[in-house]
Amino acid sequence: MGPRGSAVVCAAIAITCVIVLLEEPPPPTATELAVRRGDEVFRNKAMCLTCHSLDGRGGQNGPPLDHVAAMVIRMKGSRDQARQFFLDHLVDPANHPGARHRAGPPPFTSCPSYRGALEERELQDIAEYLLTLE
Repeated sequence: MGPRGSAVVCAAIAITCVIVLLEEPPPPTATELAVRRGDEVFRNKAMCLTCHSLDGRGGQNGPPLDHVAAMVIRMKGSRDQARQFFLDHLVDPANHPGARHRAGPPPFTSCPSYRGALEERELQDIAEYLLTLE
């Protein structure tokens, strides 16, 4: 291929790149939206980082939440059961089944209950967000 052929190929690649960059990204999935909302509620309304740390930032009174999803999924056996564990914990941290499970993360008995303080959707969104902390 000569210089002219190379220029045509380069131009075609450049045009393709511009077209790709101008395309709108696909809309977020329902789960992605729930995770975003959950992150927001986790940080700003529930104030979980007052007691817990994540990525080296936050409080020291509760256990760090780095990799909490991986631990709970392993402890409970599935993502669905881990999601339910997080929901139960958010509503009744001291008394839900598995709160004092020795094979998993430390007991979460000092967390406040968010029953009535957060809407059901907010609780579900936080649980979805926590499932991303693998």
